[in-house]
Amino acid sequence: VVLPGIKVPNWPKVLEQCKKAALLIPNYGYIGWDVAVSDDRVCIIEGNEVANVDLPQVACRCGLKKAYWAVKALTLANRKKNRS
Repeated sequence: VVLPGIKVPNWPKVLEQCKKAALLIPNYGYIGWDVAVSDDRVCIIEGNEVANVDLPQVACRCGLKKAYWAVKALTLANRKKNRS
């Protein structure tokens, strides 16, 4: 749902925190992060290994299957590379 005029505060910090958290859990290729945001703070509530992929598709009104498969392929390639 698009909410005109609504802007997520601290969006760059949200991305930064989620990327840092993801690097702490390298075995998972896809994690959905629940994040609480205020004007001055960003707090990760939890990470979900089986995140809901419907919402982004509804939001952009397009299928994202190819993009998800591309991420999955990169993740598997990186795992194989790191095991060598």
